[in-house]
Amino acid sequence: MSAVAVRESAKRAYARMAALGHRPLASENAEHMADAGRLEGEARAYTDEFLREDALSTFAIGCADDATTVALVFTIEAARCMCAGRVGDSAAAALLQAAAEELARVRKKREQQVSA
Repeated sequence: MSAVAVRESAKRAYARMAALGHRPLASENAEHMADAGRLEGEARAYTDEFLREDALSTFAIGCADDATTVALVFTIEAARCMCAGRVGDSAAAALLQAAAEELARVRKKREQQVSA
């Protein structure tokens, strides 16, 4: 995939994350969240960082939260499978499904602890 295609894909991904309510580069200011011009700038900055990390084959993600370690492991392995191309697609899908199920289990447990 060309750098231009990767750049466009990453920008589309940022826009979709924003539509889901997740904007990693946004401030928590409500006015900023509503500003479409800021979203474009965030998407550009996010894409630049994604391309830089991709070129270095190093993505900084932080440290595991003990409760979500299993889901994180599944997610990281799914990412590795996706980097393998088409051959890894089935495994990636299964791992992401397992990660979602595990995260749902953790969220339910946390909600039960809060309401107890």
